[in-house]
Amino acid sequence: MREILNYLVFCDKKFFGLIAVYGLIVALLNLALPLSIQVLITSVIYTALIQPVVVLSAVLLFLISFATVLSVLQKFLIEIYKRNSFVRMSSDILLKSIYSNYESFHSHNTSDLSSRYFEIFNIQRNASELIIEGLLIALSIVVSFILSSFYHPYFLILNLIISVVIWITWAFFSKKAISRAISRSEAKFAVFAWIDDVFRMNTFFKSGTNKDYAVSKGYRLVNDYIETRKRYWSVTFAQITILSILYVIVTIALLSIGSILVIQSQLSLGQLVAAEILYTTSLYGVSKLSIYYDKYYELIASADEMEHLLVIENEKIGKVTNINHVNTISRDKPSLLLKLDNVMYKDYFGVQHKFNIAIEQSTNNLLLSTDQVSKSILIKLITNLIHPDSGNITFNDIQISDFDQHYLRSQITLIDDVNMFDCTIREFLEFGVSDLMQGNINNILKLVNLYSVVYSLENKLDTRLIGNGFPLQEHHIIQLKIAKAILTESPMIIITEIFDRINKQIQQNILNYLSSETSTTVICFSGNEDNHISYDNFILLVKDSGAFVTDNISELRILIKRYLS
Repeated sequence: MREILNYLVFCDKKFFGLIAVYGLIVALLNLALPLSIQVLITSVIYTALIQPVVVLSAVLLFLISFATVLSVLQKFLIEIYKRNSFVRMSSDILLKSIYSNYESFHSHNTSDLSSRYFEIFNIQRNASELIIEGLLIALSIVVSFILSSFYHPYFLILNLIISVVIWITWAFFSKKAISRAISRSEAKFAVFAWIDDVFRMNTFFKSGTNKDYAVSKGYRLVNDYIETRKRYWSVTFAQITILSILYVIVTIALLSIGSILVIQSQLSLGQLVAAEILYTTSLYGVSKLSIYYDKYYELIASADEMEHLLVIENEKIGKVTNINHVNTISRDKPSLLLKLDNVMYKDYFGVQHKFNIAIEQSTNNLLLSTDQVSKSILIKLITNLIHPDSGNITFNDIQISDFDQHYLRSQITLIDDVNMFDCTIREFLEFGVSDLMQGNINNILKLVNLYSVVYSLENKLDTRLIGNGFPLQEHHIIQLKIAKAILTESPMIIITEIFDRINKQIQQNILNYLSSETSTTVICFSGNEDNHISYDNFILLVKDSGAFVTDNISELRILIKRYLS
């Protein structure tokens, strides 16, 4: 927790240090009023002269104005802190999501992971209020206690009693309060995660049985949150009660003791009035300490939630960031683009997967298998999301582990889902695309049979895609992603079984274009060889036996009968 607080809060200690210095000065300057009143009552008023009153007022005006200026500067510094910390934390979280290790990232519940980002604002608000208001109250209490202790030993004893009670409210309750604040926060995010799941799987939960389950689980999680909130409140309520009782008792004791001391001439009237002002300020602060306790507990709970984001491990980035990919290559003498040589990988269930595959440059390849797990692992190995236990994987004769993973994934475009982020069609098609290819967008849209669809929309290319690509349909999103892959001129395109969801003639047109007009290597996954016939190579992926490669469909069917039937 210390490390995460150092990152989230104390990275900006230069701001907080300056704010704390200003706070200390303001706390000292706030003594000007009670001291001035004491001087006015005990000395100036008896002279019956206007000049001392004017001088005292002028000095008081200067001191209070200076304190006000410092308070304004504190708020200015807090605003700068909020801007800087927002940029720093937002950038780090964004980069963390991009550079995160695949296995580390998916070991967390991603349903509510991104929502923890909003804890930034809780951290900023609570940290700023603690450092300005909380610190000012604490310093005011300390300075007031020190000064009032010089008035009479009874005040010193009273101050010690107050200090002990404050220490008790902190020492006996803080650990329990922090623990329960974290539990309350976790319960809050559990509710959010479930609501997010229901939104994400909205159609699934529209049936009667599923609806009942969604509602009952939602109510249970809400009830869990209320229970954790009650447990947290029981601790903070105890602190509020003790501090409030302390405020009442000390106020009455101060008035009684002060009056007796004045009557016995052990205290002047001016000292009593000054003490009353000092204690009014400090006791008001004492009564409000529970508020700042609560803010501190929330700060710790928010830091704990942010830790879920920041503890995700980063990928180990390779060094290769450029390969000389030849755009035009003789199809009679294709070079080897991808090779998996005796690659072994053990999955989470202890099952061993073996791969021996060679993919030639500028070829269309159909990969067939009934083992979905092996196909998923193969894709992750090729894109370097996971690493093999043994064996070698090379891309363009370079070890995949040597690549900067992000550069590698710009060379290998994977189309495996219909998810879409919020953007316009034009934005999606143009980013990362050369100026030359941007002028070719309409031709590629015609190739994937999207031109008429896009231009039938009111805003055409400037139509904003929301949710999962609305207003486009699922097969439109697949076609749009294929168009994007073609426009980026990726050396390799991998398309999973979702390719089978679009019209077969469109599939054939796309493959023909990639074969004749580009040097792109294509790997398509499928579970049915009869759906595809125009491929250069057919790869049969067989569990425990690696892969069999053939360029003859009849031979492929023989292999399928031998190994998969």
